[in-house]
Amino acid sequence: MPQPLVQSIPHPPATDPIPPDDARLQRLEKLFGIRFSVVDVQDFSVLHAADDIPPGDWEVRAMICREVANRRQAAVIDEVGPLLVLAIPILDEKTVRFVAVAGFVTTESYGGDQQETTDTGRDDRNCWLQRQPRWPEPSLLATANLFVEREALAQRAVMLEAHVDGLSENLSHTYEEISLLHRIAGHLKISDGVTEVAHVAVDWLQDVLATEAVVAYFEPQDSADQTSSSLVARSGMLVKGRCPLNEQTMRQLIAEIGLEAVPSVKVLNHPVTKQDRWPFPEISELVIVPLRAGDQCLGYLAAVNHSDGRDFGTVEASLLNSVATMLAIHYGNTELFQAQINLFSGMVQSLVSAIDAKDPYTCGHSDRVARVSRRLAQHLGCDEEMLNTIYLSGLLHDIGKIGIDDNVLRKPGKLTEEEFEHIKQHPELGYNILKDIRQIKDALPGVLYHHESWDGSGYPMGLAGHEIPFLARILAVADAFDAMSSDRSYRKGMPDEELDQILRDGAGQQWDADVVKAFFEIRDEIREIANREREHIQLDALAWS
Repeated sequence: MPQPLVQSIPHPPATDPIPPDDARLQRLEKLFGIRFSVVDVQDFSVLHAADDIPPGDWEVRAMICREVANRRQAAVIDEVGPLLVLAIPILDEKTVRFVAVAGFVTTESYGGDQQETTDTGRDDRNCWLQRQPRWPEPSLLATANLFVEREALAQRAVMLEAHVDGLSENLSHTYEEISLLHRIAGHLKISDGVTEVAHVAVDWLQDVLATEAVVAYFEPQDSADQTSSSLVARSGMLVKGRCPLNEQTMRQLIAEIGLEAVPSVKVLNHPVTKQDRWPFPEISELVIVPLRAGDQCLGYLAAVNHSDGRDFGTVEASLLNSVATMLAIHYGNTELFQAQINLFSGMVQSLVSAIDAKDPYTCGHSDRVARVSRRLAQHLGCDEEMLNTIYLSGLLHDIGKIGIDDNVLRKPGKLTEEEFEHIKQHPELGYNILKDIRQIKDALPGVLYHHESWDGSGYPMGLAGHEIPFLARILAVADAFDAMSSDRSYRKGMPDEELDQILRDGAGQQWDADVVKAFFEIRDEIREIANREREHIQLDALAWS
């Protein structure tokens, strides 16, 4: 009996076969209008064999199919009578594992032999051949390779779309991170303490991250730090959201995951938190980042429990790490700034103490003038910046007396004309002492001009009226009030009635009438300020940064 034209393939299926409903195979069969068998080029097994396929040496065909897979191009791998066996690679993203195989009748190879109807086998074969679509061989290969190219383009489009989606997601995360960091950076004023900035960061992180809670935990400070300025003071735990931790359990958590020994970013998800030995069952996902300023660990920033129950990853870790770095750098900057504040305040205190040591009979004069001047300026409607300036100017207005001869400065009796000319140098001496200190340049007019008179008869420049800086006009009244009301080595303080009369008579001549008017409007408050014990200098050094 003649060998049948078609046969079933006896090879067993592969362990990981291509699905029968694979979209690529379905598109291929729809294009050509016939079923394809599939060869797995890894183990040369034949999968989803078509009902009929040209017989032949499948070991050889399978080897050729592997080459077709490597080249990623369709090819004729055999010829059986009037049939060509065509192999078409089914493309994957990385490697081609499967090749589709089918027999095709070509117009060149099929001449027809319907006249041979006496042989049953031939008759069956002719009927089958009649049913098959006919393809010119060039068109067959061209169509097959166009299919391969289209699949390659489709796969590349899918890969590019996934890549674009990934880039879009990364850009979205990056935008959120940059936006958040920009907002936090906008609040990094040097006058804001680390706790104040941490409040802002915790609130915004909770808005950006898919987390149930954001925590900023600060390590306890030693006693020296606790007495320092609020700029560098820190304590406790700031929480936004629903957090299962308190300060005690936070410290236990830090010890459990070893952050104290080797501080680093930690991301803990279900592989860790679902273990029986995990001691915090209420925490299922966690990102925790140390707040480090140099070698000092200030505390930790953490995101606790993903709001969707998913794992935390690099996005959350990167964002928290960036914010933690900004907070730590800000803390370092505030520490440096606080050191400058302390140095500046100490310098002013030392200068005031030097004036007092120079003339013990007027000890406390500069402090009283500073406080009275500030109250007068406040009553006259000056803003906070001006109040700070006039207070500092009052503290330093007599610093030039350091350069005045002690015998003249402490002389109990009336000064000679020559001695008076000598003591009149103290405003310019004070100005020259202080002029190179950039932070107090706004206070210098009070130092230089506080002995100018409204009618132009004062010194050192003989300025008159509004030529005299406003703060110097305020200082002049406060200075005169304290000088007349205080006890000196050569006289007792002037009675209130006499002092008041001198100020009234001098309004519009020696002093600015508006400042004198303000003095009498709050006279009782001013006398109360002058009668207080000397106070610690309340210098708002932040104003001089």
